[in-house]
Amino acid sequence: LISIADDERQPLDVRAGAEASLSQLFMFTHRTDESVRWADRAIAHAREVGDDVIAARAAVERASARSWIVPREMAETELRAAIDAARAAHDFIATARGLGNLLSLLPPHTGEGGELLDELRLLVRRAGFDKLGAVVAMRDCDAAVGRGDLAGARRAHAETWSSWMQVGTWTWAGSRQAFLAIEEGRFADAEAVLRSFSLPDDVIAARTAVNEDPFHIPIMWLELAALRGDRVLGERAFDALVAIDSGWNVFFNDVVIAVDSALALGIEPQRVREAFVTPMASADEAVKIEDASSYVEGLLAVGDGRHRDAIAFLEPLVGGEADERVEAIPRATTRIALVRAYLAIGDRARALDLVRRVVEVDLGRWPGVRRDRAEEILRRLSPTRADGASRAANAADAGPGGSLTPREREVAMLLSEGLTNGQLAERLYISPKTAAVHVSNILAKLDLSGRAEIAAWAVRNMGEPASTV
Repeated sequence: LISIADDERQPLDVRAGAEASLSQLFMFTHRTDESVRWADRAIAHAREVGDDVIAARAAVERASARSWIVPREMAETELRAAIDAARAAHDFIATARGLGNLLSLLPPHTGEGGELLDELRLLVRRAGFDKLGAVVAMRDCDAAVGRGDLAGARRAHAETWSSWMQVGTWTWAGSRQAFLAIEEGRFADAEAVLRSFSLPDDVIAARTAVNEDPFHIPIMWLELAALRGDRVLGERAFDALVAIDSGWNVFFNDVVIAVDSALALGIEPQRVREAFVTPMASADEAVKIEDASSYVEGLLAVGDGRHRDAIAFLEPLVGGEADERVEAIPRATTRIALVRAYLAIGDRARALDLVRRVVEVDLGRWPGVRRDRAEEILRRLSPTRADGASRAANAADAGPGGSLTPREREVAMLLSEGLTNGQLAERLYISPKTAAVHVSNILAKLDLSGRAEIAAWAVRNMGEPASTV
């Protein structure tokens, strides 16, 4: 391609086509400067011969390559202009590529994001290009995560996993696999996937692994460490984040999770502030959360014990209806911090109301470690309501089995439907081994002898089987 592009004997339209292809290749390998250089040449030559299609394709590659190194607002503006050019040229594939990359900047779970995703889906059907179908599934997964729909995220992820099995070079599918495993409490599985990318403090490998974004992998290591309570691992990941040079775009939702994880590990709030407040300008641009710094300052205020300051920061943001652009997990995380602040000043009523919203709305379709912990807070605040996630668990509090965890109650209810361990695992997004452990724990706690007795107990004490998301 380079020899064709540099051969002045070739017609300009041929050279422009080669230059646009080179721009795409360098964009795929994250060699941004070279991608932009070849795109500029392609655009100039295409315009000289009046080829709007090649000019649009090159513009999409140029804007896509720059989207990781320029401020988010600028990246969005450039991508939208390139997409408009591709639409005008009636180039379905270039338009779809641009939309797919734009949806890495815009939250696909929002109204506008959903409209763009629907357009992308329609274009992919017209183009009949399987690889772009995987991109649609990828963005569907992102949208499901944003809505807090774990089952939907898993379904969409499964569509991409078969296409992008390579782990060790960049793969969105592998990155999402690790994230979902962390959220589901499958920590060993998550660690195995993360180690295929890089060690917690290997920033160079992490940068290469995930689309030149050096923050993403260390943040997942930090989240894993926090949920496992592993301070040593957390310090390694935190130090890696601190060592990253400035100038990188940071996603707002990642920053919220990282700050909360660092504070949960007991890392001093001042260290966390120094690590994350400075990059917040980039985070603001990532999803246009104008109050991004207030979210972080609110979390830090809780960590500092400045609970009234935390309420002043967080109550206007998440005390009522939250910005739809904030994903469900960061929203729930921030609300739980606000719950702690309310409790610290003795406002139990507000804390109870807000944690119910977390359990029933933010994490209502997100079974896993976070919902389990939110339900534990709800149980402590509301003795008459052990689990706000389902009426089945409410009924369980009135009868025997009060020692069962919310997840064990859910398992007991599903056993009343006659599910096997394998079916339990599939329904709850856990491993069959974990399902077997839950069953064994229920048998021991209720002093029962078999699955049939658990099923009978569940029907007797928790009513008819409830549907499970």
